[in-house]
Amino acid sequence: MAGTAACGSEDRPGPAAENGLAGLSGAEVVARMQAAGAGATSVRMTLRGDSEDGSETATVAAARNGDCTDEVAGGNPIEDGYSRQLRQTHVLRKDGRTFFKAGGLRGLGGPADQWMSTSSKEADQLATYCDLALGMPDELNTLTGGARSGQWVREGSTRIGGVPAVILHFTTEDAADELAPDTGPAGSSELRIAVAAEGEPHLLRVELASGSNRLTVRLRDHGAPVTVTPPPADQVHDFDAQLPTGEELPVG
Repeated sequence: MAGTAACGSEDRPGPAAENGLAGLSGAEVVARMQAAGAGATSVRMTLRGDSEDGSETATVAAARNGDCTDEVAGGNPIEDGYSRQLRQTHVLRKDGRTFFKAGGLRGLGGPADQWMSTSSKEADQLATYCDLALGMPDELNTLTGGARSGQWVREGSTRIGGVPAVILHFTTEDAADELAPDTGPAGSSELRIAVAAEGEPHLLRVELASGSNRLTVRLRDHGAPVTVTPPPADQVHDFDAQLPTGEELPVG
């Protein structure tokens, strides 16, 4: 996927950087942003993806200790297996255990719309967006990794949620990358991000699109507490209790 418009509806003209970003190159701003992201103890993320197959939205609050709340509508964070059956999921992760409820999910030992739980490592696939929220700054390395050459270019300033931000635009330097059909997101010059120009230089927004495929990610509340309250035990179907020893949850 590759680029949407540089400015969203919440954008306003912003002042020059006030946290040391002024005068830095695009690559230096990205390095500062990734360092800030590595130090964040938590983050809240909203994500919207649109494609020919439909749309998907996710609202996530994730903490570095693994605790997370994740609500997904219109799709499924599992990469394959049950992706066509789920239209809405609710995922909680607390102290290494995953609780999930999925409207329309059947065939895993419990009825639809009932809370289920497991500590199986495969359950992490249910919480894909939990890991993505904190990992989004480094995910940019993947999104730009297909280009043979390219750079982050400063493209002005804005405000996002009241926070001044620097806009960066990833552009390839090789015309062949621009035209190649197999370079994916990095093959386009339209990938844009916004980095906070006040306080810690956190990543605030990512915009990406290709044809009819579009993705917008917003990040906020870095370092804010994340409270996860598991559902009452009598409302939870425990997969671990019914799986034979050594067998794991079949999520794929």
